[in-house]
Amino acid sequence: GGFQEAHGWDNGGPFYVSNIFEELDSPNEWFLDKDTRTLYFMPNDTMPNVFVASQIPCIISVSGSSIEDPANNILIQGLTLTHTTNTYMRDYIVPSGGDWSVHRGSNGIAVINYNDATTISLNEFVWLGDSGIVLVGTTNGIDGFSVASQPASTLIKSNLFHETGIYIKQSSPVFITVSRSISVIGNLMFNMPRAAININDGFYGNHTISHNVIFNAVRETSDHGPINSWDRQPYLSDAIQPGVPSLRQHNSYIHHNVLFNNYRSVWPIDHDDGSCYYEDSYNFL
Repeated sequence: GGFQEAHGWDNGGPFYVSNIFEELDSPNEWFLDKDTRTLYFMPNDTMPNVFVASQIPCIISVSGSSIEDPANNILIQGLTLTHTTNTYMRDYIVPSGGDWSVHRGSNGIAVINYNDATTISLNEFVWLGDSGIVLVGTTNGIDGFSVASQPASTLIKSNLFHETGIYIKQSSPVFITVSRSISVIGNLMFNMPRAAININDGFYGNHTISHNVIFNAVRETSDHGPINSWDRQPYLSDAIQPGVPSLRQHNSYIHHNVLFNNYRSVWPIDHDDGSCYYEDSYNFL
C-alpha cells in the first residue's frame, strides 16, 4: 500500500501491519480492542483535544443515470470538505498503459467516465491522501469514440494544490488518463511526492497545460518530472477527424509554465516511453 503502480513490480515489497497492542509506542498510533470496544490512541504533542476518526471514503457523489440522461447544471461551492478515510490499502485499477493505477477514494475530486464540460476552479486541495483531481475514462475495448465514456472538455483553472500524496506516492495534483481535451490553466502546485501533472497515456490528446506555477515536485520518488506523460498503449480514436478512427492523437500543448526546485526529477517536462504529439513552448524551467 502507498506505492501502487500498474505493472506489479512492487508486489511482495514493503508491507504494513496494524492493530497490534504491543506496537503501540509512538505518537499517532492506535489499537482497537474489539472485545471490550476500547480504542487506545497515543496522541502527538500538538494535536487538539478533539480528533476525528474518519469512516467514509466519499462525501459528495454526483452521477447521471446514463449518457442520454446525465446529471447537469450542478454548482458546488463555498464548502470545506475534510476527514474522509484513507484507501491506500484497497484494490486499485489500471486504467491504461502508463505506470499509474488509481482508486476513487482519497482524491480531492474524481471525474470518472462520461463527463462533458466540467469546470473545477478556485479550490484549495491540501492534505490529501492521494491525488488532487483524477480524470479517468474507459473505452469499449475496440476504439475510443463509439462509446462516449471519457471525461472531455474539462477546465481545471486557478486552483491551489499542496501537501498531496500523503499516503499514495504514485499520485499527483492532476492525473489524466483516457480523457479528451483537458485544460489545466493558471494553477499553483507545490509539495507533492511525484509529478504535479501526469498524463498517463496517449489517448486522444488535445490537452492544454499552461500558465501554471509548479515547484517542490518529485520529493519522495525519483526519475520523472513535474510534468510527466506516458504513451505505451496505442488507441483508436477520432481525434484527427470526427468519426474516423486513427491511431494518431491530436496535438497537446504545454506552454507558459514556471517549473523550479523540483528535487529528484530528471527532466522538467518528462515525455516518457514514446510520448508524442506534444508542443512545448515558452516554459520557464
